[in-house]
Amino acid sequence: MTFAFISAVLPFARCECGNDGATERCWLRYENLVDSLLSSDKFYSGVDVETIRQICQGMRCSRDLSSVCPDKAAVVELIMGQYTDVHKMCRYPNFYDLYAMSQSCYQRLRQSSDMCLHNFQMGYHQPCFTAARQGETHALRQYCYGMQEFTKCVENKVAVNCNRGALTLVPYLVRASTALSEQCTEDLSDYTPVWGYDPKAPGQRSCDPVNKSSNLNSNSHLLLAGVSWWAWIMLRLYL
Repeated sequence: MTFAFISAVLPFARCECGNDGATERCWLRYENLVDSLLSSDKFYSGVDVETIRQICQGMRCSRDLSSVCPDKAAVVELIMGQYTDVHKMCRYPNFYDLYAMSQSCYQRLRQSSDMCLHNFQMGYHQPCFTAARQGETHALRQYCYGMQEFTKCVENKVAVNCNRGALTLVPYLVRASTALSEQCTEDLSDYTPVWGYDPKAPGQRSCDPVNKSSNLNSNSHLLLAGVSWWAWIMLRLYL
């Protein structure tokens, strides 16, 4: 799979501009290839370093496309915005050497990292992603807080089992592997998530805090009704 991925990414550097949509097709192909890789592997789980090198070369190539094809610059920049954190990862000082030294350790910890990912997906991604992507502020903060917790989870495993360089790279690798990471710029260390619950799916979290208050009100009414019923029974017994 790695060889096929590299072979497919290499032609990206030879993409040319034109009025026939060549630039858009070139980017779409690259975007699909990166997404295909990340659907099965994550940067923090020990992807082959040569695969990452080709991805990073593709990012650099995008700069050339913007300058050589000024009429396509807006298209390139729009798509590049989704890969801001991939670009930051690629520009990390001495990145390839550090990653190569850490790759085997990331691979050994893959099962633990996958569990961190699973907890993030179930706890934050699933209930919040759609609303966060649509720009709902509360949902985005919840999602980004979850991503910070996800990063800490991976860091805790790496800190105990890998070298210091491997630990330093984790935030970059997690962000580069996570959708919407480019929108998570706020420090949420002191943030407390506020959850609602989907009225159509009892027990499932909702990023809409309004549902929380409505549920609490509903529960309060049930509690008061129960107390009133008990008081009526006791009154009947003693009369």
